[in-house]
Parts: sequence; C-alpha cells; structure tokens
Amino acid sequence: MEFFSNREIAIGAWLLVAILWCLGKEGLRKSFRPVLSCFLNKYILLFTSLLVIYIFLMVYGLYEFGVWEPQNLKNTVLWTLTSAMVTLFRCRDAQDNPYYFSTAIKDNLKLVLFFEFVVTFYSYSLVVELITFPIIFTLALVHAFSQTDEKYASVVRLFDRIFGIYVLFVIGFTITNLASEPSGFFSVETLREFILPPLMSILLLPFMYFVVLFMEYEQVFLRVRHSISDGIYGYSKLLILLNFRGDRLSLSRWQKVCQSKNIDTIGDLISSFKLMKKIKTDEKRQREVDVAEGWSPYEAREYLASVGIRAKDYNPSYEDLWFSSSEYFCLEEGTPVLSNNIVYYIDGVEGIAKQLKLVLNVNNPEVGLDGQCRFAEFAEELYSKAIGGSIPDNINTAILEGRDFKVAFQNKDLIVKRVDWLGGIKDDYELKFVIRMAEFNMGYP
Repeated sequence: MEFFSNREIAIGAWLLVAILWCLGKEGLRKSFRPVLSCFLNKYILLFTSLLVIYIFLMVYGLYEFGVWEPQNLKNTVLWTLTSAMVTLFRCRDAQDNPYYFSTAIKDNLKLVLFFEFVVTFYSYSLVVELITFPIIFTLALVHAFSQTDEKYASVVRLFDRIFGIYVLFVIGFTITNLASEPSGFFSVETLREFILPPLMSILLLPFMYFVVLFMEYEQVFLRVRHSISDGIYGYSKLLILLNFRGDRLSLSRWQKVCQSKNIDTIGDLISSFKLMKKIKTDEKRQREVDVAEGWSPYEAREYLASVGIRAKDYNPSYEDLWFSSSEYFCLEEGTPVLSNNIVYYIDGVEGIAKQLKLVLNVNNPEVGLDGQCRFAEFAEELYSKAIGGSIPDNINTAILEGRDFKVAFQNKDLIVKRVDWLGGIKDDYELKFVIRMAEFNMGYP
C-alpha cells in the first residue's frame, strides 16, 4: 500500500497552495504574527507538549499489546495533528457540557464510523482527486453558509441533492472496488486502520479530563480570590484540591456558594466544605415542606420542566437567603439580549422556597404581545404546580394586558408587576408574575 493515498496527496497539495497564497498577501502575512503569539502561550505550549508525551505513551502501550504497528505511524501523526489537536483546543466544550465524555465515547462507537471508513477507503486517480477536492470543499462551504438563513432554503435543498448524488457515486465506486479486489480491504492491516482512530480518541479522554479539571480549578481559584483572605489563600488551594479532587460539579457549585461568603480562616473554609456536603445530602433526602411554610425548592426547580424551563441548583446567596434561577428561555430565534425571553427565579431560606418568580424580558417590542401570551401560558403552568387548579382570571387578564395587579390568596400573595426600562431599546420592558408566601417580603416582587 502507498504511504500516502492520492486523496491525501491532493489535500496536502491544495493546503500547500492555500498557505503559499496567504503568505503572498501582505495583510494575511501580518496577521500570522498575532496568531503565532497566541500559540506560543505558556499554557498552550505546556498542554501541547503533554499531549504529545501522552500520545507517545499511549502508542507505545498499544504497540506492546500488538494493536499498533510502525506502518500505522502516518495515520497516527495525521490523527494527532487533526483529531487530537482539535479535541484539545475544544476542551471548553467539556467544561460546558457535563455529558461530554460519555457522549464522546458513544460517538466513537457508532456504526456510521464504519460506513465512513469504507466509503473513504478507496481514492480516485491523483488527477481526479486534485479536481474534485476543491469543488467538494467549495460546495460544502456554500452549503454551510446557506444553512444560516431560511431564505436560502431552496439552495440548501439543491446542495443536499448534489451531495446525495455524489455519495451514491462514491458508494458505487467503493462496492466496485470491493467486489474486484476484496483482499485489499479484508485484512488485519485494514482492521488496524479502522479501529485505531476511535480507539485512540477514547484513550485520549483521560488526558482531556485532566486538562478540563486543571482549567476548572484555575477558574475557581480566580473567582474565589476575593472571598478568601490573603493569609490562607495559598494553603486553601491545597485544601480545595484535596476536598473535591475530580468532582467537577461539586467544585463548580462550591465556588458559587463561596463567592457569597467571607472566608478568613481555615475553619471558615472547612465549614464551607461541610455546607456543600450538607446541601448535597439535603437534596438527596428532599424532605417534605409544609404548604403553610412554602415549597420544596428541589421540587420547585422542576415546576416548569414540561415547558422547557428548569431552575439550577438552590444555593445560599447572602445572609440567610437562598436562591436559584433558570437559563434564559428565548421565545424567538437569537440571543437573549435581542429576543424576548423568560427567566424563572426561586427565592427562600435553607430547605424552603418562599417565592416563585417568572419574568418576561421584552427586548423585541414588535412581538411583545405574542411574548405576553406565551408568558401567560407559563404562568398558568407555574400556578397549577405551585398552588393547584387554574390561575385566577384577574391575574391572567393582568398578564395579557401587561399591567400591575396584586391579590392575597390564602397565605400567599399573587403579584403581576410591569417595569418599563429607561434607555436602550424603545418600549422595552419586563413583566413579572410572582407567587410568594405573605410573610416573605424582600421589598420587591
């Protein structure tokens, strides 16, 4: 088998042409310097070096087990420069997604990988590869751009058909080659080429977990710096590492709790660890809350789950108060800053939610009335879960009309409050629907 396939030679040739073209442009050539300086960052150099060492040890282990052979060096180098490096620079995804690692394992075990391997196993003649690569690459870019706006829907459908025809042609080409020369595909060497990339990607995950853990600890240390006194800050890092070790979720949550406290002594720091453990224990037990006192905060977090809104962890905020909130739920496409959105808040004390608040932020007044109708539906859902039954007509009318209203119901206050914003977008405002225990008055709804 040739060391480089015609397809790899074609891709390398076009990549070289692109690099030379960029170097010939003065503006692009100047932009390489800041890009290069970013790659010379001490952390990037450190983790890139550690990545290379880790891959070397991983390959050595696979070699000892008879899985890796010297002829697999080319694919290993290509995998390192593409898949492994991209994974390293996208480690932020793992920070934001708690299921990143389990998803990564599943992705590397999908049957579609076998299909992709088979249909790309054979390459065309060098001339054909040199011609088809820039065409397919350009079509892929145009297709990706067309998906950014619905007005290009007809273009997307056209390119879908073109790619469909191309895939059918590739499948036919692959089947023909398999039928004419099956021994070229069904071999131990081909099996190694197939299993090594996904296997190495899975074996890379422990290293990625270490990188993500390091980044999260660095961020936590920076965020709690103002809460921990200078005298114990250095020693506190060691205690934090020993207490949380690899528990990323507890570490992130402790950091949020810690930011609302002043930690002046080692005793204060240890007390914050104990508080974190107590919070987790209470969540598992989820004790019943008397309806006369309020609601279970852990149940209240799920009151709007049926409409796609879930509140986050219920944590101490300041003094004796506790707090939880959801992500922004956008009512139209776009970012929360530009679209109308709904947020769900829970306020209370330890173990008991005292106030449930739903807020409609109208950033796009042109469809503000549509947002109020959706908001009324969400308010109905919250009322039915928190109190039971249907929301009173006078509350529903106040929400739809966007005006202030307050009424006492049993031992609770039901409040609709509108706040018009000054400055910013013209006619933007927020509308609140609040259910709170009558004795729990924070001075604002």
